[in-house]
Amino acid sequence: RWRDLLTTRREELLSKSDQTGLFGGLIVLRDLFMKYLGAREALSAWRGPRSDEQDFLYGNWLMEIKSQMSSSDRKIHVSSQDQLDPVSGEIILCHQTLGVSSETDLNARTLKGLVQEIREIASAEDHYAGDLLEGNLLEVGYTDHADYGRDLLLLNQRLFFRVEGAFPRIVAADISPGIENVSYSIRIEECAGWELAELDVTDQVFSGND
Repeated sequence: RWRDLLTTRREELLSKSDQTGLFGGLIVLRDLFMKYLGAREALSAWRGPRSDEQDFLYGNWLMEIKSQMSSSDRKIHVSSQDQLDPVSGEIILCHQTLGVSSETDLNARTLKGLVQEIREIASAEDHYAGDLLEGNLLEVGYTDHADYGRDLLLLNQRLFFRVEGAFPRIVAADISPGIENVSYSIRIEECAGWELAELDVTDQVFSGND
């Protein structure tokens, strides 16, 4: 599979939107999943590169990551009717806002720098974790390129919402037969009633407490 990916990988860069999405997924991988699970288990839980509807799957919990630049509109863009449908498990939606930073901020990273940081964490655990990471990066279309080392990004805000009850969303059961390829946007302010503190998220997802 890796050989096929390497021989067919396109040379063009990821779009800016895809770069932002990948950066957002990687900082959640680093800050939450690798912190609480270790590299190997965290990388196994990272399902977005494998074309799953949600970005992470751990136990009965699904986590969908939505990341955007601070200059963008304050909306959550959902790509399908299945993305926020809890039919496969409990869903937590994570919305992140990123900003362009300067070299003086020690928390800022380029996409290339963030990938290298996670490579070092994974390889320090074992070779298998490193292999999982490289496979996932190939799946999303990432290969090291100088352009990915130019823009320094910083996490400005991270919000979590538990998708349940009357949370604003469209699911398959709401759609009439014959309608497909549904995408839509959610105003972030309409999600306030379902917001969770990060401590509550980690307690529920990684400690098994509901």
